[in-house]
Amino acid sequence: MRILRRTLVGLVVLAVLLVVADRVAAWAAQRAVAAHVASELASYQVDSAPPEVTVGGVPFLTQVAGGRFESVTLRLRDVGSDGVTLPMVELEAIGVTVTASTLIDREGPIDAERVDGSATIGYASVAALTDLESLQLSAGPDGALRVQLPAELLGQPVTLVGTGEVAVTGGAVQVAVTELAVEEFPELPPEAESLLADVTRRLSVQVPLPPLPYGLAVESVHPEPEGLTVTFRAHDVPLAR
Repeated sequence: MRILRRTLVGLVVLAVLLVVADRVAAWAAQRAVAAHVASELASYQVDSAPPEVTVGGVPFLTQVAGGRFESVTLRLRDVGSDGVTLPMVELEAIGVTVTASTLIDREGPIDAERVDGSATIGYASVAALTDLESLQLSAGPDGALRVQLPAELLGQPVTLVGTGEVAVTGGAVQVAVTELAVEEFPELPPEAESLLADVTRRLSVQVPLPPLPYGLAVESVHPEPEGLTVTFRAHDVPLAR
């Protein structure tokens, strides 16, 4: 009985040591990948904080032995300096191949079969492109972009309300108003037509995106409570060379 107890205790201790070793190895690898990827990102002239790297999948040591990770997540904060700044760009690299020597020496290729990304453009950043003070943008329950703007009509304060749509055009994000009305006037007076036409024109803007790495192409854009969520994708990506 005593021998069995000692054996069980030994197995538990061994299991704990293996888990600790696996997590330590993962931590060290994440730092190595982050440093290597940061050097590669510099070649793309991406203006951002240093990348945060998380290696997915457990156990980690078997992935190292196989030279292939299930996924690697890269987080880039404060991407861009002029114009629109993306607070967070999250990239998930799928099917990542890397050798143990690359992790140790921090030299050598790290490749991914695919990279999926997403970022959110705050509504304040979009509104600033229009130069319309007090403009409020939000996501409607139907997935459309909601527009609200205080204005003046016939010497009286009014509120312009309407909807817009967002789309990917030529690899960029395009915002356009599709419907606009005066909240206080169910029947629009003729004097309001020029006001609505001017606001509609100024609300149709192209949202410039900051440079992104790895040849990421814009896939889709849609309104969310926090802003416009943009998704990206690239295939056969060299995360580091």
